[in-house]
Amino acid sequence: MNSQQNKAYLWKQCIEQGIFNTLNSSVLPTVQKRFEELVKEYENSQDAVELKNEQFLREFRSRLMPSFEDTQKEYDKLLQPPKPPMVDFTREPDKPMQDLTSLLEKTNERRKEEIQQVFSDKPFLTQEKDPILERMERTLQKHSEMLLSILETQMKLIDYLQRNKK
Repeated sequence: MNSQQNKAYLWKQCIEQGIFNTLNSSVLPTVQKRFEELVKEYENSQDAVELKNEQFLREFRSRLMPSFEDTQKEYDKLLQPPKPPMVDFTREPDKPMQDLTSLLEKTNERRKEEIQQVFSDKPFLTQEKDPILERMERTLQKHSEMLLSILETQMKLIDYLQRNKK
């Protein structure tokens, strides 16, 4: 049963009977492994080789097909995800608000309290000056003085050049 000739015969019979027709070539190593395992199972049987071969082919087909059909179903399921349920856009009618005046008063009171908390906790302008802001002001003042000095010097140069040109 486990001879190379018999295995070749069994493989050829599988091809002729179309056992491999629905299988993808990527699963060939798995199929080959199952083939070898089943051959080893039938090797110890005392039946005639012809009978073993017939039983082997039936058994191999029955073992191979369900597992690959399950795999195919799994692939199909992954490729076609389930559709989401229909969304119900019907809306229940709104209930009329009860005691609208009291709701408005409560909201108004709550907002007044929030405003008082905001204004009472921290003053908007601090009495202390920010050191970074002071340093920037000094730097800007120096730059302004330098630019004025440069401008005055340029004016004097232009005036001097115009007088000496004549």
